[in-house]
Amino acid sequence: ADRYFQNAPIMATKYYFINHPISDWRKSVDIKRNKDREQELIKKYDLTGEYILINRFFGSNPVERDFSVDTDKKVHVMSYKDSVENGFSIFDWIGAIENASEVHTVETSFCYLVDKFCLNGQPHMYEKRMQTAPSDFYRNVGLVYRNPNWTFHN
Repeated sequence: ADRYFQNAPIMATKYYFINHPISDWRKSVDIKRNKDREQELIKKYDLTGEYILINRFFGSNPVERDFSVDTDKKVHVMSYKDSVENGFSIFDWIGAIENASEVHTVETSFCYLVDKFCLNGQPHMYEKRMQTAPSDFYRNVGLVYRNPNWTFHN
């Protein structure tokens, strides 16, 4: 979609492409969850008690954005490679998102799950930075994401 609307924020282009109004998408999307897979992931990565999830990857061929989080809490840094090797999909992370005290993520499709399911924790979003891409971060987040708890970082 972003190839057809080159001057628009990438996530917003998905709405423009199908001629759908950008509204609170969370109310119209129902995700069929696999709670067994979610619990398997939580157990595999020992995501119990208070913990922080960190996702640094974005893009189809994952690019890593390095950022740090200053905390005394248990931290789990998500790994695309580990998820694939362990047979987990992005949707298997929903239970972990719900239970996390904080989620720190670069802006990517993972943010849609955080937007919808991080209701009790504190979500943090970091701008994805590719050297060739212009900064459209704040235009994008204002158009697409609806969770009022987001904290945005450049």
